[in-house]
Formats: sequence, structure tokens, C-alpha cells
Amino acid sequence: RNLGLKSSFSCSPRWVWKGTGNISSSKTISLTGVDDYIDVVELTKVLDTFILTAGIGQFAERLCLIDSFANQILDECRTKGETDGQNLIQGMTLRSLYEHYMQ
Repeated sequence: RNLGLKSSFSCSPRWVWKGTGNISSSKTISLTGVDDYIDVVELTKVLDTFILTAGIGQFAERLCLIDSFANQILDECRTKGETDGQNLIQGMTLRSLYEHYMQ
């Protein structure tokens, strides 16, 4: 099955967070296969739905929750010195969604 799989985040939309802080933005995170790609797509869909189904009074709180999760995961990656892997991909996905909806 052809999912149009690219092997890195370099083909991501403009709004996708590319990294800041101790994690180098010049490093491209490689996806190891179709399963990693599907995991990122599914996580993005679920979180996007989570944000889009928020009532007017819940939107900011849900966005804050995603930001908190992103900070937690990315701080753990920095502490452990992780420069790739599933945790970093998840943290970057969370951060990207947060940045997108903050616009």
C-alpha cells in the first residue's frame, strides 16, 4: 500500500515546529517505517479533533494542556540527551499543533 511515505519531517507543512532550544533544528527526524508514519498521522488527527471539538470556553485550556504535554516530553528528551526517537517525534508533533493553533 502506498501511503506517499517520506522518510523524514523535511516534507512537513510550514506550520510544523522545526525545533528550538537544545534540540538542533537542522537535524531531520527520520521515521523508521510506515508504522512510525501512521503513528504520527494518527496522533495528529486525534489531537486536531481534540482541539476542534472544544467549546469556546475549553479551547484555551485544551491548547494549554497540549503545550504542557509537549513541554514535558521535550524536557525529558533534553534531559536524557535524546536527539531522535519516538518520544522526540511525539513532542515535536505536540509542539507543532500548539504553535499552529496559537496563530
